[in-house]
Amino acid sequence: MPAKTPQKSGKKERATNLVFILGLIVLVALGTSYFIENRLDLILQVVASIIGLAVFRVLGKRLKQDLASHLALTVTLVVHNLGLYSTHPLDISFDHFTHFLGGFTVAIVTDRMFTEKLTRTKRFTILLMASLGVGALLEIVQWLDAYIVPGVEMFRADDISNAINDLISDGLGGIVMGIIALVRKQ
Repeated sequence: MPAKTPQKSGKKERATNLVFILGLIVLVALGTSYFIENRLDLILQVVASIIGLAVFRVLGKRLKQDLASHLALTVTLVVHNLGLYSTHPLDISFDHFTHFLGGFTVAIVTDRMFTEKLTRTKRFTILLMASLGVGALLEIVQWLDAYIVPGVEMFRADDISNAINDLISDGLGGIVMGIIALVRKQ
């Protein structure tokens, strides 16, 4: 593979910065809107997303992330913070769309971190397990949040069948990214 020219890497760095800045602008706008609506639960999620996005931007090079992973995380965080969880586009809960995006994003971030040569099966399995693992962790946090601080739920806990549907959506996102990684690594 030819070495990246400084001009190409400079363009990618500017594009990554643009994605980061646009993501921050949208998240701040959503946070402002939720502040006006006095939606503390949504404001807390926006603040956590802004912090997560900033930390990811700072650590991105160290974690071997590229423009695609920054874009995936930014889109996932923006979509998550739209507050559309009671909607059902295409007759599918919006929550499952966000979990699909989340699973995909976890898988792309994980894929970028592994520069070692792995068999196709190992790479696919690692990406899927990372998506399911992070999804399961978030479902546990969501459940605990509902019972630790009642009334100030940062994540609204649903019934167990919703948690399973969320994990399936996380897994599907991981599978799609796993397939993309398999094709990309050939």
